[in-house]
Amino acid sequence: MKVFVSHAGPDIDATFQVDDLLRAAGIKTYCDRRTLQPGESFLEFMETGLSQADYCLLLWSQAARDSVYVKAEWLAALNRMLVEQRNFLVVARLENIPVPTLVNHRLYVDLFPDLAAGVARVVAMVQHDQTAALTSGRVVAPAKAELNFAPPEHAQTVYVTSQLWEITTPVQADPQAPVAWLLEQLTKALKLPTQGTGPLARRYSYRLRYQGAFLDATDPVGQVPPHGLLELITEEHLPAAAHLGRPKPVHYLGGGAPPTPKSEPEPDALTAASQAAGLLTAPTRGA
Repeated sequence: MKVFVSHAGPDIDATFQVDDLLRAAGIKTYCDRRTLQPGESFLEFMETGLSQADYCLLLWSQAARDSVYVKAEWLAALNRMLVEQRNFLVVARLENIPVPTLVNHRLYVDLFPDLAAGVARVVAMVQHDQTAALTSGRVVAPAKAELNFAPPEHAQTVYVTSQLWEITTPVQADPQAPVAWLLEQLTKALKLPTQGTGPLARRYSYRLRYQGAFLDATDPVGQVPPHGLLELITEEHLPAAAHLGRPKPVHYLGGGAPPTPKSEPEPDALTAASQAAGLLTAPTRGA
């Protein structure tokens, strides 16, 4: 794993401590004060580091806020995160300074008052992200919707993915709450459809699966290990007329909604909802 360390010059002592801890954890770092050789271009170093790194760690402070170079780095990192739709920019505060609104999201860790403990949380976060990405086969990225359903002191992080989506997204959930509650929160936050339109309208319901087994609605979320990967399964229920008298749910695992009868075309509500939530790339105009 490779991490680009963005920092302000006056924070060099703390930067070296962070860099040492990252290297001790087996992470390759791009830190200008240690990597950049005399005579080399800083702008070329920044471009190479930000393009080759797996993450950009922004060490945020008053000095960083006032630095035009740091601003250029975090804006470039934010752009890469948005273009690639994946977690890339991680903010680590060195002091109690508000972070920019554009980066005020999940990837936020305080390195004070205990710098070593804060860096350990950063390392754990990116390692869990990479494990979830490898297991699901999808990049880990935050959804546009707010998926923090529990206060930080009581929250458990789980990852949720779906065959409908192009990403896996982290969710903060209450481990004591039942699975039915988590499903309800996800359905509301992501605006997932439950009912289609038209005479042959489909109904949709949702279930969560962990390691191939469906979770019971009454089970606590905490039965899933922290940072466990959940799969959101969509069940499509066709009306009795469409089944010729044999109503039954159809397990829908993605790839575009099943075709509707030609006489009653229905918009793909599932795909539209996934695009709106930032879980699926919207089609190009004119495509």
